[in-house]
Amino acid sequence: ANCANDVSFFISGNSFANYLWDFDDGTISNEENPTHHFNSGKYNVTLGGLGLTNDCSGKTINIIIYPLPTAYAGKDTSICFGDSAQLNGSGGITYSWKPGTNLSNANIPNPKASPTTLQTYELTATNAYGCKDKDTVQIKINSLSIANAGKDTVICFGDSIQLNGL
Repeated sequence: ANCANDVSFFISGNSFANYLWDFDDGTISNEENPTHHFNSGKYNVTLGGLGLTNDCSGKTINIIIYPLPTAYAGKDTSICFGDSAQLNGSGGITYSWKPGTNLSNANIPNPKASPTTLQTYELTATNAYGCKDKDTVQIKINSLSIANAGKDTVICFGDSIQLNGL
């Protein structure tokens, strides 16, 4: 698929003294093999030249540039060790998460992630045209706190005691 991005053009078998590419978006190039950034849309790209060994002056190709998706992997989050986080990817019609370890399913938009250490997941979202975009989300693991309510103490029924937790 020709996705909105940089597109490279190559000449094969022809030699020009001068090149003139018209990209049909108000820009031109004199390079032999230019690379041009296109937004999505339809374009009639024309190659003209001077001093031709083979006449290719005025040759036009029609190209369609498809839009890129906008992948969104969700907000970074923190969980306790042993817990899971619900990932919420969007922006495509197919999805792929990497790494796929500790995920309930690496090929759906909303897998459950159960990492055991700090983990960054990369989402690749693909649209109907096969164009791809990526985004990342990070899951931090909060350390477990150890509670201490003080030393064991025996009291009688009905008595009270002051607890000092740490």
